[in-house]
Parts: sequence; C-alpha cells; structure tokens
Amino acid sequence: MCFRKMLTLFIMSLFMVSFSIFNFVKEAKSQYSGVTKVAFVYLTTPGDHGWTYAHELGKRMVKNHFGKNVEISIVQNVPEGPAATRVIRELAAQGNEVIFTTAFGYMEPTLEVAKEYPSKVFVHVSGYKRLKNLFTVNIRFYQSDYISGIVAGLMTKTNKIGYIGAYPIAEQFMRINAFARGVNTVNQKAKISLIWAHTWYDPVKEANVAKSLIKNGVDILNQGTDSPAALQVAEKNGILGFGSSTDMSPFAPNAQIFSPVNNWGKYYINIIEKYKKGILNSGNSPNYWGGNTWGGFESGVLKISKIRNVPSSIKQKISLTLEDIKNGRLKIFEGPIIDNRGKEVLPFGVKLDDVALWGMNYYFSNVENHSSLNSYSNYNKIQNQKQATLSKPKTSTYSQPKSEFPLKPIPINFPSVSIKRDDIAVIIGNANYKKMGKDIPNVNPAYADAEGIKQYFMKAKGIKEGNIIYLKDATNAQLLSVFGNEKSHKGKLFNYIKPNKSNVYIYYAGHGAPGE
Repeated sequence: MCFRKMLTLFIMSLFMVSFSIFNFVKEAKSQYSGVTKVAFVYLTTPGDHGWTYAHELGKRMVKNHFGKNVEISIVQNVPEGPAATRVIRELAAQGNEVIFTTAFGYMEPTLEVAKEYPSKVFVHVSGYKRLKNLFTVNIRFYQSDYISGIVAGLMTKTNKIGYIGAYPIAEQFMRINAFARGVNTVNQKAKISLIWAHTWYDPVKEANVAKSLIKNGVDILNQGTDSPAALQVAEKNGILGFGSSTDMSPFAPNAQIFSPVNNWGKYYINIIEKYKKGILNSGNSPNYWGGNTWGGFESGVLKISKIRNVPSSIKQKISLTLEDIKNGRLKIFEGPIIDNRGKEVLPFGVKLDDVALWGMNYYFSNVENHSSLNSYSNYNKIQNQKQATLSKPKTSTYSQPKSEFPLKPIPINFPSVSIKRDDIAVIIGNANYKKMGKDIPNVNPAYADAEGIKQYFMKAKGIKEGNIIYLKDATNAQLLSVFGNEKSHKGKLFNYIKPNKSNVYIYYAGHGAPGE
C-alpha cells in the first residue's frame, strides 16, 4: 500500500513538473513568437526629412523585420511636458509592451510613467535617466560634427563659420565643440559663430538665425536643429552647409555638403528582439548604466549621406577621418581643451569619458556665442513645462587649475599638402619632470612644441591625425610599448607601419623619460 502511494505521488509529481515546464516553454515561446505591442511617441509629424522622419524610418524597419509579430501604435505632434505624460500613460494603459519616446523633453514624463508601470518597457531617446524598466538610446552625433568641422575649416573663405544650436543641453555642447575642434585641426584662424534658436523644429526661426549669421559674414553653416530651412537660406545666398538627421540635399542640392543620417531602426529591432527573448536587461548599477546604448559610426547607427559640392581631396579627407573614428584611432575629445574664456578644462593627453561628456556645459576656445546662454532651467521656462524640470547630471567636467606649461604653439600657417594615408608620426612631449619626484628641471614649452609639430605633420606632411601616436610625459614603459624592446621590436609603431609604403617621423621634446 505504501509502495503504491509512493508510486502514485511520484507519477503525480512528474506530471506536475512536466506540466509546469510545458507552461513555461509555452509562455516563453508565446512571448518570442507572438505579437508584441509596440508604441512610438513623435514630437512632430514624420514628413519627409529630419529628426522625426528618421524615427519613422526606424519604425518601418521594425515592421519590415518583425512583420505580423508586432502591432505598432504611433502618436504624433506630442509637445514636451504634461501632454507627453498623458500620452505615454495612455499607451501603457492600452497594453503596449515596449514604448519608445523620441524627444529629449520626454525624459521626465517617461520617467514618471515608467515608475507607474514597472512591467512595461520604456525606451527614451537622447536622455540620461534610467530605471530597471526604462532604457536610454542615443547616437554620437558629435562624430559627424567633427568631420563637418574639418570640411568647414578647409572650405571657408571668410574664416567665419556659423552654427545654429537648438537648446543649450549637453548633447548640443558636444556637437558644437566637436565641430569647433574639427575646424581647429585644419584652420586655427576660423571662428564659430553660435546662435541658439531655442527650438528643435521651427523653419521660420531657423531661417531667421541663418540670415543673421550670413549677414555677419558667415560662409558655412551647420546646425543642431531639424529642418532644411537653414540650408535653403544658404543656397539662396550662395554658401554651403550641412543637413540634419536625414539627407536634405533635395531641399538644397547646391548648398548641402552632406547630412548626418540617423539609423534608429538598428536600436529598435535589437531592443524588441531582446524583449521577445526575455533577455532585455538594464543591469544592477545604481543608475542602470547597462540600460544605455550610445553608438556612432562604428555601430552603424550613424552614417553620412552622399558628399557634394566639395573637391575630391576633401571627399578623401572625409572618408579617411570617418574610418579613423570608426576604428577608434581618432579620439575627438582629448586634451588639451581650453574653453572660450581661456580656462583649461582638460589637460594634455587626458580623454573625456562618457560621464564627463554628459556634463559638458562650456564652449571650446574658437566658439563665439552670439546669443544668451540659457541654463537647463531656462530651457524649461522656454517650454513652459512644470513636468520637464531638467537637472544637470552630477558629473565632472575635469576642470583643472591653470597649467604652468603653455599648451598652445606659436600660430604658423603651414602650407597644406595632399594626404599621405600610409605615413606615420610619433610625437612625444615630456614637460613635467617634478611630478615624478626627479631632481630635474621641467621643460615648460614641451607640450606646446609637441602640439605645434603635430599641426606641422598634419598640414605640411599630410599625415592623418589617426596615424599620429601622441604621448605626454611618456614613461619608459610607454616608450617600450611604442617602439618595442630588446626582445621584440613589434610595438605599437610596428603595427602602424605598412612595409615599403610608410614614411615614419619621430619628434621628441624634453630631457628624457621621467620614470619607469
């Protein structure tokens, strides 16, 4: 009798385990292969150009990829603020499982609703606040602005270059400063004239700002805003410019050099696939940094349109610089960085990390602001939104005390030559010996000398910036990592060289390696 009872209980337990496994597999299979309800919140109507249109193209990629396995809802013309909160909340209440909010000003509304619906997934575009169920995605727009800056610096005749900013938030400071740095690498006489339009999309405002800049002598225009209005004004005035978010050449074929092209669909498809498989995860860090995705040229979420209206030599320069950014050899935000008040923001050889980039709130030295600089709180006053109160992230901008070592070389206009794609340079500036505890005097001008020779190699020798190995206060270990050692000559320099093709230039300023 006991045996029969035990056998019966054993069979029943097997059945229960089998049943629960069956249900688990069935549920998992249903989530992956069933219909997922997805929603998008748009700031404007998609139209046929710009920011929202790029998101619309991303939505179409989602539909093409998943077909009948997704059900998509869209709400257009949603203003930033309380109205956005109501719309996002309604979409969650209607059973949408993944909700994409596609404007910076949706950050606080998305955060609020995500707290109310912890079982839903929310994805905010271009923000920095996250939860376990609130993810952020963005594109490194500044990468294309850096390339635009190089082109603008080479093409300008007046040395006055215009930039139309949207709102003074970190993302826009990154873009403006990357543009300014690009200009400065090829043209140290040129200045960036900046005017904040205080809008993402307003063709009338954008056109008026463009006219104002042109009236003041600007002959190249770039923009952080969203319409082709500035390009159209540029075309009417016979000058050149850059588009935004999508190819805008149909609106100004004789003015556009290229447009950065945002490929949001790659993000959207990846997030929905992970959600369907049950592997979407924002991590366990206090700010859920694992829920942030921030790609650029290297990940295919940023591209540039067909290059127009510039000589073939500049097209080649664009292609080479883009490749250097893709493979990580070119670091856009590397010190020294001096702001437009003469303050050292970042010392020589140090790179801004992503945390510092999101705290950026200053201008590089060649940027002239021709409109009042509004703070994050003023951004909200302009929008007249109580719910969109934005707080600047508590991040470091690496502010440092003024250096005793001069950073700027004596300005010299080196003659430009064609690009030598295979040539390599190693530049070493050893200035600060006292910090190493050595009883050796500092070589104060070494940093400036190194920077000056870098400009010489790039302009007069045609060496790509990505082909320059640049060391500050190099230790013996760093020198060995570049040049190799007695056991192996295959250091970093060896890997750069193409046999029988590369000319190698080495420049050193300083006494010697300050320490091991």
